[in-house]
Amino acid sequence: KARTVASKNMLLLAPTNLLGLGALKKVGQGLKTAYNGGKAVSATGGALANYPKLSQAADFANRKAPEHLELALNDEQCSKIQNLVYNYGSLFIGHYSAEVFGDYSAGLNHTLPTSGAAHYSGGLSVRMFLKTVTTLRVKPNSEGMIKSAEAAGFLGDAEGLNAHANAARVRLEK
Repeated sequence: KARTVASKNMLLLAPTNLLGLGALKKVGQGLKTAYNGGKAVSATGGALANYPKLSQAADFANRKAPEHLELALNDEQCSKIQNLVYNYGSLFIGHYSAEVFGDYSAGLNHTLPTSGAAHYSGGLSVRMFLKTVTTLRVKPNSEGMIKSAEAAGFLGDAEGLNAHANAARVRLEK
């Protein structure tokens, strides 16, 4: 993506400075040849950081919680890092998993959390437009009701909410 629209939010994490500078050079070359109505900008607003260990890069990515997380890694590295990253809008993993596929043709969500919102939210989904309701129906004196009432009474006491605790326990007396 940085090859077409670089921004101050673009971060490149590389195991070595040499590899990172080589990648930035490629980004710069791509920006020079990009045709997108004059929207291509220089990559000087981004940043390069060296993280020799995949676990360090994963920790940084999870703290940043990016909208797009593209990991250009070999298969062995992909297997190691995939379970270490969890705060992102969409994950593009492997050398051939280009973000442009998610944008245009692979069916991934294109409305993603920005500004670190991937810490607590995923991409826009039809589920966000569905009303979720819950229902509880308890069978009197059942084992589940008794256990729930005892637990609710204990938790009500622990929170200092005596009316809650009593509302649970009164059902045990019936």
